[in-house]
Amino acid sequence: MKILFTGGSSYFGSRILNQLIAQKKHSVTIFSRSTLHEYSPKIQIHVDLSKNSSYNQIKNQSFDLVVHCAGYVPKNKSEDLEKNAELGNTVVTQKLLEKAKFKKLIYISTCEVYGPQNSPLITEDLEPMPISNYAKSKFASEILVNKFSEQHQIPAAILRITTIIGEKDKINRAIPNFIDSAVLNKEINVNGSENIRDYIYVNDAAEAVNLVINNFQPGTFNISSGIGISIGQVAKQIKEALHSHSKIVSFDTGKISSTIYSNTKLVLQFKFKQNTPFKTAVQLIGRSKKYIFFDLDGTLISIYERWYKIHLDLAKAFEFTPLPEKEYIKQKRMKVSEQQILEQTDISPNDIHSYNKKRLDCIEDPEYLKLDILKKGAEVLLKKLYPVATLILITKRKKEAACRAQLKDMKLETYFDEIIVTKQPKIDIIRSMVDSAEPVVVYSIGDSDDDNHSKEKKITTILLADGVRDKKQLETLKDVQIVDKLDDLRSILL
Repeated sequence: MKILFTGGSSYFGSRILNQLIAQKKHSVTIFSRSTLHEYSPKIQIHVDLSKNSSYNQIKNQSFDLVVHCAGYVPKNKSEDLEKNAELGNTVVTQKLLEKAKFKKLIYISTCEVYGPQNSPLITEDLEPMPISNYAKSKFASEILVNKFSEQHQIPAAILRITTIIGEKDKINRAIPNFIDSAVLNKEINVNGSENIRDYIYVNDAAEAVNLVINNFQPGTFNISSGIGISIGQVAKQIKEALHSHSKIVSFDTGKISSTIYSNTKLVLQFKFKQNTPFKTAVQLIGRSKKYIFFDLDGTLISIYERWYKIHLDLAKAFEFTPLPEKEYIKQKRMKVSEQQILEQTDISPNDIHSYNKKRLDCIEDPEYLKLDILKKGAEVLLKKLYPVATLILITKRKKEAACRAQLKDMKLETYFDEIIVTKQPKIDIIRSMVDSAEPVVVYSIGDSDDDNHSKEKKITTILLADGVRDKKQLETLKDVQIVDKLDDLRSILL
């Protein structure tokens, strides 16, 4: 099917589009204001849909289906301006109907068009009573779509979306604000705790739209959970799901309202099934707000045995007397180089270069890696953190396959959202990921100066004193927190 998709760079539109293109069974042309780097430039057209000239690039094309997701969505009440809403929604919709050639249309609207209703369950046959300028402009667009559909005999589906919750939602409303407060362990302020609302996870809503795309039927459909939850209960579930220490403070207005949107029509006609319960959705969003980067060697696993065994084996191979184990490890933790250690032995100066080269060959050899020991409390800590934070392992090892095999053997790989084995400076990768994901809390957990990212204002660096560097070495670093062992991280990270 040949599809024209508008609003591909919008928050909701991008989720619908990701799922649509992943199906690999449609030819999709994307209208959007900005470049979507994950898709081929060949299928993207950068336009301002309110301008007639924008449609020149498709004037000779006809589409099987238009999915119209573009529109103006105010991020807060102060942005709910009549002029902006009319131009971004009603005018754009009118121009699209006039200029594009297509056989079917899906218009992405909002459940806000219903406004206040007396019914405990809001169904599609109720008369809309929009209040906000945004809702009025969306309903005006619906009227245009229905009129166009009737006049031109082009079937149209209008999808009214309830309040969406999901990662990276930048609209200033209750759930994103509650989650940010919970992640930061700050007070959660609740206005109208007894008011009941209907929420749906963004990926579930996107799946519903794709069901309509692939099994098109004309009509008006609510895309909702069909389940009500009080604002007070929302705050409690967020606090519980994220293991937050936040205090919940309620400011009741005295007026209680309930808005639950029926999804029965959607379920019956498209077999829609909600896959993500509210509490699960909250956990997913909360995890996206808290990023924890872990170093591997010395932080999660003890590597002293491996280091010293290599020293012993190479001493035997090059026929010199090794340093005693305690002394060797003590000096390595004091940042004494291997070269300086060798100078304290009776190794032939002619063999030092060969020793160092051989040591590098051995340091990540799978047989030597078997000597590493998972540090006490590591798995328990990761298990507790995984439900409430995005966990990323970042290591400067050189042999990725051997590293991943070791993590699998130690049963650690399942706890990490991403495992990065890199030659790049760690901070470059961390900075890039943080800038992209925009979490509200970021920790870097390591055991050496290479893990010190304290110059970055967004990052809290915590270093372990039982890793590859001793505590005296770490205490020379500025603006870092130092803990004695992994167990000490619980009170900070949880």
